[in-house]
Amino acid sequence: MKQLFAILILFASQTVLGQEILQGKVINHKYEPVSAVVIRMNNGRILATTDRNGQFEIPSSLTPLMVICSKVGFISDTLLIRGSTPLEIVLKEDDIQLKEVIVYSDGFQRLPKERATGSFEQIGADLLKRRVSTTILGQLDGLANGLQFDNRTKSPQINMRGINSFSGANVSPLIVVDNFPYEGSLEQINPNDVESITLLKDAAATSIWGARAGNGVIVITTKKTNDKFKVNFASNWTLRAPDDLYYEPIVKSTDAIDMDIMLFENGHYDNLFTNALTLRKTVLSPVVDLLQKVRLNEMAEEDAMSQINRLRMNDYRKDREKFYRYASVQQNYFRMTGGSSRSEHSLSIGWDRNVANELFKETNRITLRLNNLFKISNKLEIQGDISYSSQALAGSLGITNYNYYPYTQLFDKEGNGLEVPYLLNQNYVKALWEDKLIDWTFNPFEDLNNSRSKSLMEHLGANVTARYKIFDDLNVQLIYGLENQKSSSRDVYQESSFFARDLINRFTQTGANGINKYILPKGAVENRNYSDLIGQRMRAQINYDKNWNDIHSLNLLVGSEWSHRKAQGNSDRNYGLDIDVLTVGKVDYVNPYPSYDNLYGNIYIYPLCRR
Repeated sequence: MKQLFAILILFASQTVLGQEILQGKVINHKYEPVSAVVIRMNNGRILATTDRNGQFEIPSSLTPLMVICSKVGFISDTLLIRGSTPLEIVLKEDDIQLKEVIVYSDGFQRLPKERATGSFEQIGADLLKRRVSTTILGQLDGLANGLQFDNRTKSPQINMRGINSFSGANVSPLIVVDNFPYEGSLEQINPNDVESITLLKDAAATSIWGARAGNGVIVITTKKTNDKFKVNFASNWTLRAPDDLYYEPIVKSTDAIDMDIMLFENGHYDNLFTNALTLRKTVLSPVVDLLQKVRLNEMAEEDAMSQINRLRMNDYRKDREKFYRYASVQQNYFRMTGGSSRSEHSLSIGWDRNVANELFKETNRITLRLNNLFKISNKLEIQGDISYSSQALAGSLGITNYNYYPYTQLFDKEGNGLEVPYLLNQNYVKALWEDKLIDWTFNPFEDLNNSRSKSLMEHLGANVTARYKIFDDLNVQLIYGLENQKSSSRDVYQESSFFARDLINRFTQTGANGINKYILPKGAVENRNYSDLIGQRMRAQINYDKNWNDIHSLNLLVGSEWSHRKAQGNSDRNYGLDIDVLTVGKVDYVNPYPSYDNLYGNIYIYPLCRR
C-alpha cells in the first residue's frame, strides 16, 4: 500500500512539472509591445500568439525548442528556446514590407491594400522621381492611368473622370494634402516633399468627401518625421532645347503665294475693297496688298512680282527661332531628420529655378517645411507641421497672337526686327502719320522688350495633430489646419509697347485746328492685382481598429469636421504712368468717348485689368 501511494505521488509530481509554463514577451526596437505575433514550430504548428501587451505562454516541457516568430510588417526571427527563464524577443520592422502593405490613403485613414474598396491607384516617391519637374502635376503627367492632362493652355488642366453635364467646364479633381482639401496652388508644393499620391477614381471617393469629389480625388501625403539622424541633399540641372518648329509640316511659302494670287484673280477680295470701314480693320497678306497696288496703278507689275518672288524664299520659322532659347531647370533640395525616443524632427529646404524656352520668362521658388513629433507619454503624442513657399514669376507681355504667313519676314539682314501688320490695315496705319498720331505699327520682337510682368505668390500652411491612445485598438485625434495664400502681380506696358500705343490712339480726338487731344494721357499702362485667401479647418476623429490573429479585423471611424474659407482681392489699372517718378494721369471712367475715326464706335475707359 505504501508503495502504491509513493507511485501516485511520483506520478502527480511529474504531471505538475509537465504543466509548467514558459512566459515571454515580444517588443520592437522602441521597446513597445508587439501584438498578434505568431509563434510556431518548424513543422508549422502554432504554439502561441501574443496578446495586446506582447506577452505569450508555451509549455516548458517542449524545451529545448526551435521556434519562428513572425508578423506582417516585421522581419521573421528564428531562435532556440532553452530552460524556463522568461524570454524577451525583439522583432525588427520590415520597412520595405510596410510600404508594400499600407498603400491606400483617402485623407482620413490609411488602409492595407486588401481592405481598400473602390478604384484607386497609388504612386510612390520613387516613381515620381523618374520624371524631372518642379511641380507635382509635371511629375504626374504620363504616370497614372486615367489621369488626363490638357496642356493646350498656359495652366495645364487635369481630368480624372471625364466631362459631364453637371460639372460643366470644371473637371478638376479635389486635391487633398495631409488630410485636408488644399485651397492653394499646387505649384507651391515641392515634389521632393511628397511621400506618396493616391488617386481615388470612382464613386467611393464621393462617399468619403461628398459632392466635391465628383471629379475624383488626388490625395497627397507629404514626408513626415523620423527618429534616425539622416541628411539628404539632391541637386540637378536639366537643359532642354526649344521645340522643333519644323516638326509639323506647313504650307510652303510658294504654295501659299500661288493660292493668294489665285484667290485675288478670281475676285475673292473684291467685296472687301469696296467697303472702306471694313478694309481699315482688315489685315491684308503682303501678296494681296501688292496685287491690289498693281490694280490701282500704285506700283509697276514688274516691281510687285519681283517682291513676291523674293517672298517665296522666306520661311517664317527661321525667324521665329529667335524668339526662343534653351530652357533650363535647376533643382536643389536639402532634408535633415533626427530625434529620440520621445521626439522626432524633420527639416527640408528647396530652391528651384525654371528658365523657360520663351524669352524673358523665368520662375524662382523657395520652399521650407518643418515637421515635429512629440511623444508626451505612451498614450499621447502631438505632431506639428509648418510649410512655407514663395514663388516669383517674370515674363514678357508682348503680343504673340498676330497673324503670320509662311513667308512672313520678322527680321532684316542685319537682324533688326521688322514691322508686321496687326489689327488694322497696313496702308491705313501708314497714312495716319499725317494726323500725327503715335506710331500704330507693330514690331513683334521689339514688343517683347516693351512690356513686362512680375508676380509673387506666397503660401503658408500649418497642421497640428493631437492623438491620444485610449486602448491599443482605440484612439482619438484632433486635427487643426491653417492655410494662407497671398499673391500679387504687376504688369507694365511701356509707352513704346503696342498695347499702350493702341489704347492711346483709340481715344485720340483730332480737333478742327488739327491739334490732337489725348483722352488717355501718354505714358505707360500699369495693371495691379492682389488676392488673399485664408482657410481654417478642424476635425475630431475616433478610430477603432481591432485585429484577431491576422484573420479577422474590425475598423470603425467616427468624426466631425468644421471648415471656414475667406478669399478677397482687387485689381486696378493706371494710365499715363511715368516709370521714373511713379506718377499717373487722371482719366474719366464714367463717360463714353468716340474712338478715333469711328473705328470702334463709342468706347469706355476701363478702370480694371482686362486682357
